[in-house]
Amino acid sequence: MQVLSRALLAGTLATTVVALSACGGGDDDKAPATPQGFKRSETKYFSFAHPAAWEVEVRKPRQQLNAGELVAESIGPAGTAGQRPDVVVGVTPDYRSGLDGMVQLSELSSKTQFVGRRVLSRKDAKVAGAKAARLIEAEVPAQDGTLIRTFDLLSISDKRTAVSMFIAVAAADVDRSRVREILRSLQVRV
Repeated sequence: MQVLSRALLAGTLATTVVALSACGGGDDDKAPATPQGFKRSETKYFSFAHPAAWEVEVRKPRQQLNAGELVAESIGPAGTAGQRPDVVVGVTPDYRSGLDGMVQLSELSSKTQFVGRRVLSRKDAKVAGAKAARLIEAEVPAQDGTLIRTFDLLSISDKRTAVSMFIAVAAADVDRSRVREILRSLQVRV
């Protein structure tokens, strides 16, 4: 998944951040509890928890269109077929198209980037500090045939801060990588 993950995540993240650019706080702003064995990474706009051994890199996107855009990426150890779980969180402050616009952009991007993608579920989600959020779970085959599970957690705050968390992991490693705990840990801070 290193080749698949890097290429897909880079493309998805770039598309999401650029699309969000082109186009705080909810009822419960407090960060969710950090699961045992995890650590929390924070920026001005968002925080999330991840296994403590996973490093996090925070940077500006390559094509920053709005002031304040940030990207955070965390990659876990190799699992099934050498695939490494990859978590990417992107933010666009002052996003004006709302959650439905984010979902439409994500779906369009995914249709063009992930050949053979099969959506498993689309549902509303709860994200601390967000007024609305949606989780899209899908599977896509890697070049070697390994099924990759993708999770798109899209959220927006009352202050129009758009935060997107994208996770790609071998389907067999979803539980071992503690993906659902990572998803539940997302917090929109502004």
